[in-house]
Amino acid sequence: VRAYSAKSTTSGAAQASHPVRPRAAMRSARAAALPALVGLTWLQAAIAARQQSQSIAAAGRRGGAAVGELGRIAAARRPLAPEDGDAAQAAGAISPLISTPTVNPAKLGSALAARLRVQGSAHISATGPEATHKALKAVLLASGYMSEELSGRVLAVTPSRYEIWRGADVDSFVGNMLEVRPVDKVDVPEEPDALVAGNTSAGRLAEHVSLQLEEKSAITLGCIGARAVNTALKAAGRATGKPAVIPMEHKFESNGKTLTGMLLTCVRSSPE
Repeated sequence: VRAYSAKSTTSGAAQASHPVRPRAAMRSARAAALPALVGLTWLQAAIAARQQSQSIAAAGRRGGAAVGELGRIAAARRPLAPEDGDAAQAAGAISPLISTPTVNPAKLGSALAARLRVQGSAHISATGPEATHKALKAVLLASGYMSEELSGRVLAVTPSRYEIWRGADVDSFVGNMLEVRPVDKVDVPEEPDALVAGNTSAGRLAEHVSLQLEEKSAITLGCIGARAVNTALKAAGRATGKPAVIPMEHKFESNGKTLTGMLLTCVRSSPE
């Protein structure tokens, strides 16, 4: 190592006329850093560095928690079904906002409002009940932040299913992509048309929503808890016509107790 460094420093004039190639510069920097590994010979240090690189590469191939948000961001651009192609193209233009179980709804709401002011619509990728619940809370907060700009309108979400890619060696799973945009206000009843629980069948609820929207312009679902909210959004995404969903905070009375939940009003899409 000393001989290599000395040779490099004594040939300054030659380097001025013949610049060091990137690969040679990399080797020189690596050689200069090796003496800092106290107690290791040059060969031992090289072996240790190679083993560390192999460990990092193996962890990346295994996926899991190390993939984290990068996997979700990349995955949010991959539609599960051909009918979601339009939403996929819209989401693929700009990376969607990411909702997680630990996200701060106020910060996500601020980011959502900023994007809506510029683009007029935005997308949020959410995986799991808690992340989806936090995403809707962020939508409610963004509505408050943008109350003057909305001019009497409200923010609604149109949910769709997306395949979340976690790596070549890891099974994919399905998450929610929420398209957020302003819509006209609708009359919301004091009590919901149907109550949704965490174990409600999303398929049967989707059929019920589709039938109701054939007869009227909107149906309101009452939800308490993240699982119920997630089930209701799944049903709305499967319902005929892809209705827009307007979230609203609501107080439910049960056995003398007041519980905070949400009213999700599914609005029939206007004909093209």
